[in-house]
Amino acid sequence: MYFLPITKVNDEFFQQFTLEEDDLSFYHVDNYSKIIEEKCYREEAIVNLHRGRFKTLVFAPKNEQEKFFFCLVNEKGLPQDAQEIEVDDSYIEELRKVLSLQVLKSEGIFKEQEIDILSEFVTPRIYSKDSENEMYYHFHCFENSNLIFGAPGSGKTTMLRKIALDYISENFDHDKNLNKFPIYIQLRDFNNYKSDFNTYIDTCINNTLYNIKFLDHKTVKFGGNLCLLLDGADEIDFDKFSSFETTINEFRHKNPLTSLIITSRPDRKMEQLKEFKKWYVQPFNENQIKDLTYRKLSRGGKWKEFISVLNSAPGVNDVLKNPLLLTIAHFLFTHKSIIPINSGQLIKELVSALVDNWDSNRNIERKLKDKKVSAIEITNFLGKLSLQYSQIGRDALSTEQIFEKINDFPAIEDLDLYLDYIEFSTGIIHKSNNRWKFQFRAIQDYLCSSYLVEGVQNLNKELFTEKNWNRILMMISGLNSDPNYILKAILESDEITKLDKVEKSLAIMKESHLLKVQDIEKSFKLLEEFFVNFESVKNIEEKSINFSAHEETIRLILETKGSEDIINLMKTIYQIRYTKYEYNFYGYLKNSRSNILKSVSYFTEKNGNIDIDLKDDEILIRYKEESPNIVD
Repeated sequence: MYFLPITKVNDEFFQQFTLEEDDLSFYHVDNYSKIIEEKCYREEAIVNLHRGRFKTLVFAPKNEQEKFFFCLVNEKGLPQDAQEIEVDDSYIEELRKVLSLQVLKSEGIFKEQEIDILSEFVTPRIYSKDSENEMYYHFHCFENSNLIFGAPGSGKTTMLRKIALDYISENFDHDKNLNKFPIYIQLRDFNNYKSDFNTYIDTCINNTLYNIKFLDHKTVKFGGNLCLLLDGADEIDFDKFSSFETTINEFRHKNPLTSLIITSRPDRKMEQLKEFKKWYVQPFNENQIKDLTYRKLSRGGKWKEFISVLNSAPGVNDVLKNPLLLTIAHFLFTHKSIIPINSGQLIKELVSALVDNWDSNRNIERKLKDKKVSAIEITNFLGKLSLQYSQIGRDALSTEQIFEKINDFPAIEDLDLYLDYIEFSTGIIHKSNNRWKFQFRAIQDYLCSSYLVEGVQNLNKELFTEKNWNRILMMISGLNSDPNYILKAILESDEITKLDKVEKSLAIMKESHLLKVQDIEKSFKLLEEFFVNFESVKNIEEKSINFSAHEETIRLILETKGSEDIINLMKTIYQIRYTKYEYNFYGYLKNSRSNILKSVSYFTEKNGNIDIDLKDDEILIRYKEESPNIVD
């Protein structure tokens, strides 16, 4: 036997580090018995070891100032009385198949949107409030009792299923012994179960073990190796969920040797569970977006185009840090030709997923005071709310301030409960420091646009003239069946500068598929006139522009001071590459009277990143294909 060093964290004991056989021999009882008997006392406690969770003797220091602890284990790293679960070679693949059955793919609204976890899993970042530490996922992070929180679509289920597969792999790829016996359980099925939670969980365990005749079921259930992966506490009916934190604590104390990992959307009551370590799934960063896009779209060769477009759409880029919304965007991109440039149409689909489709597709019905709140009602309310935010120029309001603006509720308590419900069920808004804020500005602007779109011909003049309404106006043009009305109002306005007219007309071209050819021609003539005047003022001639096909660069030699507007327009022009007007626009540019516009046309037929940089007396335009390599 050996004295294995363990550590104490918040009244829990954990194995400090992985020991190889040679290291373990150093702690043989013959070397340590005398000193440990002299300096330690014995107590029975639950210890989390790499081989499982066991109730055993712990040797704790008599002197409280000292921090060393030990437990007795055999050469296999198991306490003396622990029962080992060993699987015969002939049954390994059968057991792997049974335990993997439910966890090989993520969930999705569309089948093509699902993620194959073995080949398409992108390692997420997780944050621990307990240690105030952010790290990349590893299944060894999750010892004993853990809660994994995340917004709708943040990848909680995918990560939980990956944990199951990693435990299975660790069991069978290194030896034939079961260290963790993972059983994946979807908690939403509890809604259809009439008995109590303990009976439901016991039934789920027995259903899995029923197909495993070659193991002793009692040893699996009570031997310290069982790990229950409970997915979707937030998907339990409201009346059952309201007492779930009490229920799960009772279950934990009745089953002290069972490890629990539970996923849920953020919930204030769940976050109060003291004996659970809390983890928060973080939004994707740029590398993770690129990584998943490459994995999902590389077969069709469309991933480069998707990433290049996304690089030009910063507002949408933020929204697509959510893995669910990113995979929906992948699907829409490949099947409906909706790309991130058409932000209104894209976000319309994403909001529909958050408000309705994501739950309804999985047969989840969330109720408020025993009543179902319709998706139309939620969207309409959020539209009113976003309009108020836009009108007063604020990005966060308290419940009291919202109550003053939207008085459809009989009491402020009803409004607060309603806001809580929307936060929990959709994740579109969230509460921070007692103020309500939209999770993404692009979604806030879309909801405002959607709310205003039906009355487009009665819109206030400020929507057309004030820059802070630009994004909303552009989204309205993409959602409206008559974008030509908006374009005409802009082009004929005496209160909008020529530069603003050019910017707005190009933005409408990115958003809407319904513009007429004559309207595109008007926009181009305005653009051409603006550039011709600029070249005249700056004395730019054809010789001032140098195109290198070999280096794939365009150099514009000019005084760069005051050229920022031109650069922004060129960036927008390159975004038109991904719209239905691409070929019309390429022809206009190629035959333009403007030297700059003619030079810009060199890259309009290419799908890839185009960088535009200002140098001393030069604007440098560089074409660069997207690379699958992920930059640290």
